[in-house]
Amino acid sequence: MPKIIPFRAFSFASKFKNEMEKLIAPPYDVISGDGLKALRSRHDYNAVKLSLAADPSDPERYQKMKTEFQDWKQKGVFEQNAEPAFYLIEEVFDVGSTSQTRIGFVALMEVSPLAEKKVLPHEFTLAGPKKDRLELLKTMGAELSQVFLCYRDSELILEKIYSELKSSIPFLSVPKVDHVARKVWKVADAKKVQDLIGLLDAQSVLIADGHHRYETSIRFREDDGTDKSKYVQSYFTNLSSPGFSIQSIHRLFSLPEGISSQGFLENLRNVIELKKVPQIAPADLLAANKRGEIAFFLKLAQTGEVFLCSRKKASSEDAEIFFIQQEIFEKIFHWDVATTPHGVLKYEHELPEFEKTLAKLKNGVGIFLPPTNLDLVMTRALRGERMPQKSTYFYPKIASGLINYELGKI
Repeated sequence: MPKIIPFRAFSFASKFKNEMEKLIAPPYDVISGDGLKALRSRHDYNAVKLSLAADPSDPERYQKMKTEFQDWKQKGVFEQNAEPAFYLIEEVFDVGSTSQTRIGFVALMEVSPLAEKKVLPHEFTLAGPKKDRLELLKTMGAELSQVFLCYRDSELILEKIYSELKSSIPFLSVPKVDHVARKVWKVADAKKVQDLIGLLDAQSVLIADGHHRYETSIRFREDDGTDKSKYVQSYFTNLSSPGFSIQSIHRLFSLPEGISSQGFLENLRNVIELKKVPQIAPADLLAANKRGEIAFFLKLAQTGEVFLCSRKKASSEDAEIFFIQQEIFEKIFHWDVATTPHGVLKYEHELPEFEKTLAKLKNGVGIFLPPTNLDLVMTRALRGERMPQKSTYFYPKIASGLINYELGKI
């Protein structure tokens, strides 16, 4: 159902082809303060300079990024492609000791209201990030990253196009940076373009990542109403592809004042079974799921104790992420989605980082989760229901600066 078109993207000029790993950046919302400094020092033209301000309190920050973007074009840092195309991206990365390859393609997608259900969100959003992205979009007039969307195609049309192209010289190639190597091919052949457009004819697409960016594009479309705001730059990947994977995203927090670790455990034992175990073993969560249980690990920073928490599923749509939100955050701590202050919850997706973050928290608790079931996410999204924030982690994140769109320059 979503309408997509090829476009003449801006990309780093060919003179930078041997420096690409220094030029791209992660999406703005996963960059820490130290990470921002490191990226800005990586190269004079690192893409982070156009997506995240060095000083978030600077009232001129959006105008400065606009000026920088225009300056880069004038200096030939960015060049616009001569013909409209889709952009097929190969990402090679490791999951544990296994190398995986994900492929997807970038297109312009016509912005549509969420009520039309062409595009399905699955997470709640926050007002602050949307305000920030809207001001940057209005002022700079360009998008350096994409909304990450998923579709289903058992015929593997994109994958067949990739098999034809992968032995040819790519349009862009980026050596491994932050554990991911990338290649990009332009897809301009008329038949291949029509095949990709036809992929989405009879289905809605799910927002995997970029909820704030998509809702910002809707607001911009409502405010602007011209061709400039008609499309949003989007990345599409196939849920049915052999290379598709979804990762866990774990929760960490400090116990609220007045709640001891023992008091917390006593409350928790009223609603779920707690079994003390020697260590976190992710395979145990998969085994529990096969037995029809929800299960997660809980670790206390103060004592180092680890508990396997489990109970039978109450229904086919029962899931760990709902239990934690409802039974722990809302009923025990009285936190809800709307009022929990930013920063109260920390998120990690790998065990070593999980352990490091937990060790830094006063009266810290870590909840180690299995991946969220994607069929459940899709089922709820089709009903117009959303998951708790950061319920899913689609890895790897899409690189900012690899494929860029100046609004209206199709």
